[in-house]
Amino acid sequence: MKWFLVSVCMLMVGVLGVSQANAQLVGLWEFEDAGNLTAATVGSDLVLTGSEAAVAGSGGPDTGASALDIFTIDESQLPNIVPTGGGFYTVPNPIGANGGGSRTNAFTLLMDIKFPGGVTGFSALAEFDADRDPASDSDYFLDEDGPNDRIGVGNQGYVQTVGNLGSDWHRVVLSVENNVKRTTYIDTVDLGDHDLGAIDGRWSLAGDFQVFLDGDLGEELLTHVSNLALFNGALDASQVAALGGVGRQIPIPEPSTIALLTLFGLGLTATRKRRR
Repeated sequence: MKWFLVSVCMLMVGVLGVSQANAQLVGLWEFEDAGNLTAATVGSDLVLTGSEAAVAGSGGPDTGASALDIFTIDESQLPNIVPTGGGFYTVPNPIGANGGGSRTNAFTLLMDIKFPGGVTGFSALAEFDADRDPASDSDYFLDEDGPNDRIGVGNQGYVQTVGNLGSDWHRVVLSVENNVKRTTYIDTVDLGDHDLGAIDGRWSLAGDFQVFLDGDLGEELLTHVSNLALFNGALDASQVAALGGVGRQIPIPEPSTIALLTLFGLGLTATRKRRR
């Protein structure tokens, strides 16, 4: 029976390790259901403002994606948001206050995206502060900038991409721990650190936030997104590397720990009976 106990222990440790590695995942949207593109795999559904369209994903297991065109604000209708010509998503944020402030100061945002027409000018990736004026500037941009593109925003710091991103699929990961370290990765490559930022500052979350929206100038591009994920906490370089490149499925914790603990208990019971 000793071999049984050892095997169960090893299996339990392996599964617990997987669960811990993915414990930070609080939201995942894969866009695989063309009839329900906003459906969540983990967490709550996205909220669409405007229009979306089902398109092909990056390939392999990543078969589905959503297309969001340029969105503009009708300023005469403010403070109401009236969609014109495109769409964006509101992302639910269940994390709450962390990182030493009253807002979410430590989080990671992952997105698998492509721009079919290439990167030309600015394209908004995220508007982190949903409680601000909806016509305000976005907070995280991709920008065509000479031989390389750049990503970030002026008063939080830009980092340079490795060459121009063109019209291919890429996995963009922004890891934020305000006042400690904030890093962008593209296709697992560490592009360097943005400014440290302030606790409860511009790159913190009060609640839900938007992706692919620029409220004031319409600085957006036609964008395809095939995976979107939100993590509680700032992932480090090794964790980002483990997630892999574009199209790689995000691992989801299996709800099997309780069952393994039960097996572990049965193994202990059997061992004790054998010793009597």
